[in-house]
Amino acid sequence: MSDLPFVSVVVPCWNEAPFVAEFLDSVMKQTYPADRLEILLVDGMSDDGTRDVVRRYAVRHPSLRMLDNPGHRKPEALNLGIREAKGEFIIRLDVHAFYEDDYLRKCVSALRDHPEADNVGGIRKSLPRKDTLLGRALALATTHPLAAGNAKYRVGASKPQWVDTVFGGCWRREVFDRIGYFDEKLTRAQDREFNQRLRAAGGRVLLIPDIVCTYYARSGWRDYGAWIFEAGYWPFRASRLVGRWIGGWRNFVPVAFVAGSAAGLALAPRSVVLRRLTGAGLLTYGSAVLAASAHLAWRKRDPGLLAAMPVAFVLTHTVYGVGSVWGIVSPLPAPVVEDAPLTEGDVRIGDGPLTRRQIATIARMHRDGVTEGFLSTLGEPALRLLYRHVATSRHCKVFVALAPDGETVGYIAGCRDTSALFREFALRRWASAARVLLPRLLSPARIRRAAETLRYPSAAPAGLPKAEVINIVVQPAWRGRGIAEQLLSRLMDWFAQQGDTAVKAVSGDQLTRAHRFYEKSGARLEGHTSVHRGVGSRVYVYSVDRS
Repeated sequence: MSDLPFVSVVVPCWNEAPFVAEFLDSVMKQTYPADRLEILLVDGMSDDGTRDVVRRYAVRHPSLRMLDNPGHRKPEALNLGIREAKGEFIIRLDVHAFYEDDYLRKCVSALRDHPEADNVGGIRKSLPRKDTLLGRALALATTHPLAAGNAKYRVGASKPQWVDTVFGGCWRREVFDRIGYFDEKLTRAQDREFNQRLRAAGGRVLLIPDIVCTYYARSGWRDYGAWIFEAGYWPFRASRLVGRWIGGWRNFVPVAFVAGSAAGLALAPRSVVLRRLTGAGLLTYGSAVLAASAHLAWRKRDPGLLAAMPVAFVLTHTVYGVGSVWGIVSPLPAPVVEDAPLTEGDVRIGDGPLTRRQIATIARMHRDGVTEGFLSTLGEPALRLLYRHVATSRHCKVFVALAPDGETVGYIAGCRDTSALFREFALRRWASAARVLLPRLLSPARIRRAAETLRYPSAAPAGLPKAEVINIVVQPAWRGRGIAEQLLSRLMDWFAQQGDTAVKAVSGDQLTRAHRFYEKSGARLEGHTSVHRGVGSRVYVYSVDRS
């Protein structure tokens, strides 16, 4: 067994308490040697008990590690896990599936036996999450050619064959060095985009039929409808975002059906020809649906499917098609203003107007670098909105550290009066704030913490300066080079120009790295306070040199 490659299993996860134990059981029963294996479960800061389950398993299984993904988006989780992985081979697994005991061994063997393959995967069977008639019908629809088209990993295959994509995947690590990582712009369809990019670079994707896992399909109208809408939306949306088509012909069939049927029905009263064509098309479609439903009902010995399968097929095609239409016509984000590249020299500090790209980078750095803070839990869109305002407010200043290639590798934000900043934000950004923040505040705990954040500037202990260092973050790969010190020096110069004589910095008790920085950079510990109930913070104060 010593000649077996070391394998890293990367598992994106977020709020999977009902499934994670069964999933981990199936992974821990794998026949691949435990000493040649690491399991990296990248969790999006789950709050439903998932993390407690994973911790219990990690105590019993040293090969299992949980990594934090504050943004909880899947492509970011995959990239975090891949960068952390030590394995020669990397295998992606999803929590909503159960894997046969030899799944990992077969993946590794297939990749070793087919050196011409860059990604291998297998067949994904489908079972309902709830064993109801509707649940069974929806699960069957996801694996039937009438709904899944020619997606071989869904409908099955009798022999190995080259395909456009597979479920999950098993790669040699060098693949990521060669073509890059998963595209973090894509909430879904990142696997399609990656495999399309791989094939465009000359790589090949191989499906092996005897590599099998079982996926638990959504069993309710609402859950399934939301899932299938996104399944139709993202191939088109993602293609527009990356600037090239990443799907296959099967993605066009539902949108053609929905658009053609809608147009035919709308124009039918004005044209006998269109009325007949539309009627013939719908009759043909209905006949195909009834024939497929009857065949499944007979094959599964389940008469109820004769009534349920037509509903499942029509729901799948219609909602998928509507999602595709929206993916085609929905507005794209405003174009990003690219930063002018630097050609020579060390990191420099910039204070000019921030570009959209810089704002987005700062928001991600805050989210990933200040994981204990309340603002990070609101997500990247909320942080982008906040920093857009901070960067343009007369009360604030933001300095960024730029690498030679123009990449933003650090930032510092300061404010002369955070109470005034919040009032200004409420007046100028109320419409955007309502749209972005309200969906993220739908819990009493979050509402309370938001109120505490807004109340703190005026409720802070008396005697503290109004001026404040809001935040300072340097990307991990650039720490230890004096960048934070340069940023702080520039911000203090700005405070001095504004006439401030002292500046405070408030940092949670658990942020030991921040405490070391403040103490080392000349701040004095003024005392302790509590921004949020039950969470202690330390207050540091800088004296501003106005000479």
